[in-house]
Amino acid sequence: MTTSLKLAVPLTLIAASASAQAAPPIRHLGPAIAATTEPLGLPLGGRRLSDGRLIVDDAQRRRLLMFDSTLARVTVLADSAPGAPLKYGPNPAPIIGYLGDSTLFLDAPARAFIVLDPSGKQARVAAVPKATDVLWFNGTRAFADPQGRIVYRGGPIGNPTKDTGQKIVVIRLPDSIPVVRASFETRTVDTAARLKLPVVQENQNVKQPEGGSKQTVMLFGASWVDDWTMTSDGFIAAVRGHDYHIDWTGPDGVHTSTPRMPFDWQRVEEAEKRRVADSAAKETQDFLDKTKAQPERLRPDGTPAPRIAARADMLTGSLQVMSPDAVAVAAPLDRIPDYHQPFRAGTTLADRNGNVWILPVTTTRSTGGLVYDVVNRAGTIVERVELPPERSILEFGPGDVVYLMQKLPDGVFRVERRAILRK
Repeated sequence: MTTSLKLAVPLTLIAASASAQAAPPIRHLGPAIAATTEPLGLPLGGRRLSDGRLIVDDAQRRRLLMFDSTLARVTVLADSAPGAPLKYGPNPAPIIGYLGDSTLFLDAPARAFIVLDPSGKQARVAAVPKATDVLWFNGTRAFADPQGRIVYRGGPIGNPTKDTGQKIVVIRLPDSIPVVRASFETRTVDTAARLKLPVVQENQNVKQPEGGSKQTVMLFGASWVDDWTMTSDGFIAAVRGHDYHIDWTGPDGVHTSTPRMPFDWQRVEEAEKRRVADSAAKETQDFLDKTKAQPERLRPDGTPAPRIAARADMLTGSLQVMSPDAVAVAAPLDRIPDYHQPFRAGTTLADRNGNVWILPVTTTRSTGGLVYDVVNRAGTIVERVELPPERSILEFGPGDVVYLMQKLPDGVFRVERRAILRK
């Protein structure tokens, strides 16, 4: 797939679209109706049950907790401590809201999900439909659709491509990634949508006259990227970064698109492009130099092991492998986008009403809280919702209920329940 870093549509069309729509109202959240008192590490996810109970995945402290509807009383469902009802492993283990009030709890070493019943107890174990995909459940979001299929982001599509010339071999990472639906019953895994990955780096191996090659690593520092979520009725929303519109995939596999949404596009000036490109190159060169300076490792037979500079990129789902002797260079300015990414990658959510919540890059107002664009199935920004300062969204409840995370001064987190004000 060819990657274009320029804006795909004329700005005049975006301006016309923006002027044709009245500015959506800005809503605020009321005071906390209830709040937890149990100290929490950084929560990885939340699961609100039909009777108001809330399951919180306290990944930092390796605990799975269930709070009652008042958020006052807590029950430990899983813990890393001995004697816990369920064992929470050494790594963060995400939860997925499943059918009814059941919940899936990932057991990555076993490549399986523990199915928790509405009381939070283990009901059964279900193998991951595609065992090799268990890696993709950690660090990314996953959902269960109304048919009980698991929807998640898979690995990059394809292998790195090579453009071979007489003197230079250019290696590019894959630039797209699938959103897949997997069935427990049939064990089939189908691609439902595709997302654009950011252009992260490009390796060039330059052949030397005396033999061998010298590697140059080109870093881009900025690129457009897509984001996604799934609504409560099973529609996958792929939010496109290049022109701010949504492509939808229904539970039946039918694809539709809604119009571009108004956005105040911010141009990236040449000086900022250069700063971003130079910063990305310097950070990578420092990483290469640090790797090169590490003590030599020996194989079991006593011979030196080759040094490899490798780092994982969770956003692209790829492993960047470089020679420690490589030279990091900044990307040319014409390969950096002319406009800023419109939203923050990895933050798109869906409420219980079928709306998609998108977090624009310019997202704080004078009060300092995050401001979300709330988009309906027609692709219209129906309202904007401003969070209180220092809060982020953990989960949604029915109607206008939102569960927020707040980091307290002592470093622990609490969860609070609030409602959107519509006066």
